[in-house]
Amino acid sequence: MTDLAGKVVWVTGASGGLGEGLALQAALRGAKLVLSARRESELERVRQRCPRPHEVALLPLDLERMDDPAEVVRRAGSLL
Repeated sequence: MTDLAGKVVWVTGASGGLGEGLALQAALRGAKLVLSARRESELERVRQRCPRPHEVALLPLDLERMDDPAEVVRRAGSLL
């Protein structure tokens, strides 16, 4: 990954596995993050592992149950 300073990265499935790893690597490279998954408590755990947790927003959601994907994108964009 390259330098991501000044970028916002939205990671779905961020509560574990590849999503968590991607989120942590993006944060280490300077990105602000929006983290999404179903379990908010796990998202909070990942946020606290990031080097700048104040630059990490949480957007708990279940991608299988989204009624309005465009609204979710608007919400994510307004968080940081």
